[in-house]
Amino acid sequence: MILGYVAPLLDWAVDMLCTALSTEPYNIPDSMRAPCMRVISCPKWLTMDTIDKADEFVQKMARDDKVNCPLTVFNGNCWIRISANIYNTKDDYIRLRDVILKYQ
Repeated sequence: MILGYVAPLLDWAVDMLCTALSTEPYNIPDSMRAPCMRVISCPKWLTMDTIDKADEFVQKMARDDKVNCPLTVFNGNCWIRISANIYNTKDDYIRLRDVILKYQ
């Protein structure tokens, strides 16, 4: 079953990314958590206070680093949305971490 693979992968990715970026996961009840998606806050040094700025950064990562990871702005904060499917591995999230840290 795909959820048996992606849920632990995403839990690991959230822990790893939050530690590396000094951020926190979006605090929601487990009953509201999407099975194949997680949301973590952007690092403080990555200031994106509008959706336009977040979209520019997403496009920059896609163009320059070949990384596809949505960012969004809500509640006055920027958030990183990670998702997983059967083809994702830990290496994908390690690469995301490395790319984001490159812009520090």
